[in-house]
Amino acid sequence: MQKRFTTAGLILENSSGEILVLHRRGNVPEGNFWGLVGGTVEEENVFDSLAQKVKQEIDVDVNQNEVEKLRIFEWNNPNVTFHSYRLAVSNDRAVNLNHEGHTEYAWVTPDELYKNYPLMKGLYDIIEKIYSIND
Repeated sequence: MQKRFTTAGLILENSSGEILVLHRRGNVPEGNFWGLVGGTVEEENVFDSLAQKVKQEIDVDVNQNEVEKLRIFEWNNPNVTFHSYRLAVSNDRAVNLNHEGHTEYAWVTPDELYKNYPLMKGLYDIIEKIYSIND
């Protein structure tokens, strides 16, 4: 039986309805695709692990009282459990991108993201379900 991975992602959404996505470097898993801030959960507490990823990837401190827990997604190929969260931010929120794993970032509407960006596995499903977007 294939090992199940637990992952978590944070949707940072500004007051214009745009969300922050990061473009992954070509030399990392799912490289050259766009994804949310987050990654594999490396601690028992999902939110604490996500908060560490957010700090590492974009240098933003998040407090559990500020975020909205959205839903949990389950996929079987690969075996992944994905915890999704959302944080409302201002339009002028600074992003200090860590270039170790990412090349750039963008603020885009969910519709634009879904239709025009090559996304990591599962992100199409997440955008469809959270923002009610279909092709």
